[in-house]
Amino acid sequence: MIIRRAELKDAERIHQLAKSLWIDWANPQKTGFLVNRYTTNQYQDRMNPPQMNPFFYVAEENSDLLGFLACLDSSTFKQLTRQGKLGSLEGDKRFMLNQEGNWIFGDQIGINPLLKRGKIGTEMMKQLFKDMDKKQINNMYVSILHKPVRNYTSIEFCKALGFKHIKGEDTQEGIDRISWGMYRLRL
Repeated sequence: MIIRRAELKDAERIHQLAKSLWIDWANPQKTGFLVNRYTTNQYQDRMNPPQMNPFFYVAEENSDLLGFLACLDSSTFKQLTRQGKLGSLEGDKRFMLNQEGNWIFGDQIGINPLLKRGKIGTEMMKQLFKDMDKKQINNMYVSILHKPVRNYTSIEFCKALGFKHIKGEDTQEGIDRISWGMYRLRL
């Protein structure tokens, strides 16, 4: 397995994998927990805002996409917010825009559902932590779905990496109330 920085040519494959992980509200444990349904163009925006994003990764083996990790550093997050390209992260946006210094926001992680529990996500996170260290970025934040269904898989994954739950964020989407938990890791 190789882990490398995502390139624009990867966006369609990432989008296809992400679609297989979009949350099915009626049966979320059988699909995935990706609530934000990004298009191929939205993944490209996250990769190339105007220079290549060094915190967006793909894991491959024999040119097969095993997974992806989409993160945004503070300047990219702020730029995409100004451009109106961050989708439905309303509560998260307000919280993140109030954070000082340089930080990373973990936007999405997706692993081929046939390969879960194979340490692919952990290996991508290790690469992210190395790159954060090189750039002297010490704080990472992730937002994890808490309601109407709790994403226990992501919560346990992040806690195993050292993330701490720091606050809840609510955002209104349609008629449903969605609650997110914000988690932080200090390297």
